[in-house]
Amino acid sequence: MHDPAIHQPANNIPYSQAPPPGILVANHFGASFGYHVRRPHGTRDWLITYTLAGEGCYCLAGQTHFCCAGDIFILAPGTVHDYATARPTQRWEFYWAHFTPRAHWLPWLRLPEPAPGLFMQKIEQRELKQRLDQAFIRLLRDSQGIGAWQAELAANALEEVILLLA
Repeated sequence: MHDPAIHQPANNIPYSQAPPPGILVANHFGASFGYHVRRPHGTRDWLITYTLAGEGCYCLAGQTHFCCAGDIFILAPGTVHDYATARPTQRWEFYWAHFTPRAHWLPWLRLPEPAPGLFMQKIEQRELKQRLDQAFIRLLRDSQGIGAWQAELAANALEEVILLLA
């Protein structure tokens, strides 16, 4: 598993690196207030997050977009972004995956776009949340290794997530 490193650029404003493109990397993450990712050049891959609890915020083009339980946010490659925990009293818990989509997924990734390069879907139906949870659990398990077919199984789980959103 690739753990993105924090770098200190010349202007002393920290920013975060993303995993190299073309590799499907996913995990479950919980962050206390103070967690902050800044990518002034975006990434070369796509990033999807699914908030399970707490609240996060994405800052793009001078606007702040809050996400809470049931929200899926997708960042397109090259989208300049900052995201962080939103409230001092809450942990932000979410699934995330960096990925390069298969060509036939691209039309399915065009969800409502509250800011250029930021796609968002609010999931309110209990059954759909359960299906997404199950697909993300398989995505995490499969992306972290179960043999020769792990990459294909992880891609299948991510495709299920994207289809459920579409």
